[in-house]
Amino acid sequence: MGNRSIYLDVIKGLAIVLVVFAHCIQFGSGEQFYASQRCFSDSAFSFIYGFHMPLFMAVSGYLFRKSVNRHSVGQVVVSRVKSLLIPIIAWQTLYLLFLMLTDQISFSWSLVYSYRGALWFLWSVLICSMIVLVGRVCFKDSILFCLLVCVLLLFVPDQYLSSLHVFMFPYFVAGYYWNRYGMRNRYNSLSHEAKWMLCGGSCVGFLLFYFLYDAPERSIYLNGTCLLGRASVGAQLLIDMARYCYGLLGVSMVMILIDQLLPYLKESVIGKSLVELGKISLGIYVINHYTYDLMLLLPISSNYVYMLTILETVITMIFIYWTIKLIERSRYISLLLLGKG
Repeated sequence: MGNRSIYLDVIKGLAIVLVVFAHCIQFGSGEQFYASQRCFSDSAFSFIYGFHMPLFMAVSGYLFRKSVNRHSVGQVVVSRVKSLLIPIIAWQTLYLLFLMLTDQISFSWSLVYSYRGALWFLWSVLICSMIVLVGRVCFKDSILFCLLVCVLLLFVPDQYLSSLHVFMFPYFVAGYYWNRYGMRNRYNSLSHEAKWMLCGGSCVGFLLFYFLYDAPERSIYLNGTCLLGRASVGAQLLIDMARYCYGLLGVSMVMILIDQLLPYLKESVIGKSLVELGKISLGIYVINHYTYDLMLLLPISSNYVYMLTILETVITMIFIYWTIKLIERSRYISLLLLGKG
């Protein structure tokens, strides 16, 4: 779609801004607001959470296909370890050391288990990459293999954030096979009007799900994905399927909209800013993850204030941006904390 490099960076830039904004709603609106989980009933929060992480995962799958085409299996595995696993280990180790040095926790071998819950999205990308890589090596990139995995994952118990990994997998697969089957070229062959019609249809579908389906009790973070142990397996299956449709419509809506607006965004301040943020989106996500506790310390009333959240988002983005630029000055620190260098 259009200039792929700029286009995907704009997508990632927009997605990471929405991630930080949603986190500011959840963690930066007062400790009472956070403890009561009122964020799941917030309109802006629910809207963003309908598509923002699926959008990231679809882009990750798309780019992963390019990676496996250019490199050997061994090189791909090493690259995933370098860009994903090393930052997970490094950041969580630093975080645990900080907690121990400030006497908030004491050393215990059980702390090793905390690593599997750290930076869950990076774990999701790593897990999805390895599953798809197995399908490529052992089953010749068969889409049937990935579809079977999608079904089997619905029987994985909702423990240790596994439901989030299960939820992310179909979007990663969608991005991967979009690239695999050259769907971008087919999309580009459509007329300008047809693309706007697709965007409008996706938007209408997404909004219907948003108003008629979206509810706190159906949130992936509260409801999970596993079919086992449910009062009604059929009801849970419908929730899972509706959730996937909801996310895919949101991903389609945003990706087509950005593609259509890209000619106007490329030379604008907003577009250039999103491209810059998209290039460092992984680092923004990681550092933002470890600023949650700081946000909770802010002396804010329990009432969500829209303008305050925007201000928090801007301040957070500026702080993280310059922190990343500082980290990037050292090749070795950049490798440890950002997975590149």
